[in-house]
Amino acid sequence: MMVDSFAWMGYFMGTEKGKKVKEIVESDEILYTSPVILAEIFSKTQRTDGSGKEKVEFINLF
Repeated sequence: MMVDSFAWMGYFMGTEKGKKVKEIVESDEILYTSPVILAEIFSKTQRTDGSGKEKVEFINLF
């Protein structure tokens, strides 16, 4: 399953839709994301909370 930046941001922010993403992330489902999506997450992090340590650690997994 491809996970886009909107879904990842909802997951990190704990939104209602993010809770559904969390269920998928914690399942046995194989997830995919692209380098463009990782860049979008990083960019959004820098524009919103400045550090985004959790998101940066996530990006470093790739």
